[in-house]
Amino acid sequence: MKYNNIPVLIPQAWIQWHSKSRKNLRSISSSHSHDIYRVDFVAFWNNKRFVILVDDISHYAIKKHSNWYADEESYAKRLKEDRKLRKENWHVFRVSNWELKDDEKIKNILKDLREFVDF
Repeated sequence: MKYNNIPVLIPQAWIQWHSKSRKNLRSISSSHSHDIYRVDFVAFWNNKRFVILVDDISHYAIKKHSNWYADEESYAKRLKEDRKLRKENWHVFRVSNWELKDDEKIKNILKDLREFVDF
């Protein structure tokens, strides 16, 4: 059986735009030390690169005592990351882990993902 028509999916991938490690970039105070991302999944399909991200509440909120509060700086950081990835020709698909707690929402996410990747 041939598997030529199956996308490549890699979990917990690091994406960077240069050959030095984050530690090395920080040691020389490089402005590029923030250009290294750990993403939940990367996928390759039809000569396109996809990033799939699953965000928990810490990606858009901050915790004070036992409560979480929306945080514009955290949210803006996510938006900046998405812009940077898109600028580097990655197709970005981001979902919330809150959505993944509901079977019906998961079905819709998978449908959206299939359409997004065109698989």
